Amino acid sequence: MARLGGLTQEEIIQLLKAKGLPNEGQAPVHLIARAASEGVLCQRPDRGKKPTYVLFAVWVGELCPISYAAALAELANRYLKTYVPASPADLASWSGLKMSEARQAWQAIGGQLVPVENPGQILWMLKSQLDWVETAQDWSPVVRLLPKFDTYLLGYANRDLLVAPTFEKYIHPGGGLIFPTQMVDGRGLGIWTARLRRSVLEVNVKPFERLDSELLPPIELEAAGLGKFMGLKPFLRLKVCNRKIPISI
Repeated sequence: MARLGGLTQEEIIQLLKAKGLPNEGQAPVHLIARAASEGVLCQRPDRGKKPTYVLFAVWVGELCPISYAAALAELANRYLKTYVPASPADLASWSGLKMSEARQAWQAIGGQLVPVENPGQILWMLKSQLDWVETAQDWSPVVRLLPKFDTYLLGYANRDLLVAPTFEKYIHPGGGLIFPTQMVDGRGLGIWTARLRRSVLEVNVKPFERLDSELLPPIELEAAGLGKFMGLKPFLRLKVCNRKIPISI
């Protein structure tokens, strides 16, 4: 394999064929995935529009194996640095671990955890995060237009802290779907779509309830950022407010 340039999937298929290894159908895809999961290969920048793969040790460095127990503890620690408050069930749902493994991971970092009261259940967060939580925050509402299947909405077994049960079906209707979501201060308060009409990007925001006027400017900024990223002029429509608002970048 090229040491730094990497190989495309087609080039890997030719190597598999030359070595007499499975190379037809989905075999190369599964072999590449297996090699990546075992730390043999990793993906590097595309060549044109084609992804390339290179030896992990060459691109990133040699792996430093650790025990399974230590790996569980490290996974739980990293998970809680992103998703809090949470429970072992949330870790299991997010990671694919068995519940017994998730509990083992939780116990391994028990000295770093502090319980958080939540109606009907006990959740946890890292002690190192207490200073941030207890510091008074004085900022304007934080609004985000999250895309489909955003990782923020995939981090928990139960989304009640993020989305009121009344609105859950609009964001997660079933069948594995998670729609683009309008978040306000970390709570799902609407859904949104975007479609291209000639050179105009039409952003349709559908709040579940009538919006406070202070939320309009940050929604406009989010839509403007999306349009700028795509090199298009955005046009915002708020369905609940029943008005169309053009945005200049």
